Amino acid sequence: MPADLYRSPVPEQLWERIRNEFGLPSLEQVRERLSAMHEDPEPVMRQLVRVFTGEGGT
Repeated sequence: MPADLYRSPVPEQLWERIRNEFGLPSLEQVRERLSAMHEDPEPVMRQLVRVFTGEGGT
């Protein structure tokens, strides 16, 4: 395995495969789901880790 494997940008094809396989939800979808489970979803929202896969911040 090349030593610089993790130093290069992630190819767009890989992000597309991740989106298709795991179906990463948007921030609004997460907020809706948490609102259904918690009276105040904001404390839980602050604990989440977001993954940015595009310029739209999704």
